[in-house]
Amino acid sequence: MKILFSLVILLVLMGCDDAGSPDACTEEARSSVTLKILDALTGDALAEATIVYRVDGGTETIMACTDDEEFVDNCGLFPLAYEVDGEFEITVSASGYVDKTRTTTISKTADDCHVIGKILTFNMTP
Repeated sequence: MKILFSLVILLVLMGCDDAGSPDACTEEARSSVTLKILDALTGDALAEATIVYRVDGGTETIMACTDDEEFVDNCGLFPLAYEVDGEFEITVSASGYVDKTRTTTISKTADDCHVIGKILTFNMTP
């Protein structure tokens, strides 16, 4: 019985990641996709935009980045879903700009703890 208990403890300990590992399971939520929504001519972050996205062809989610205190950089760095993997189809629209759509696939780390997030830049054309 002591041998079985020791083996179980050993297996549990072997399955734990080192806390210093970049993929170690943590309590933090990582953004699946972060958008940089920029004016293609000036390179400045847009003050407002509407984002419509769906994951794996599912339900549409509509979000808006606006000129408010929550987002210091307006649409310069705008996070979408957290810890969601799959194929994202993202459409960005803003008043006075041509709509843009992009698709990207988000996967999880080998230990299935977190997503491997991406930053996508949308250079919006007036």
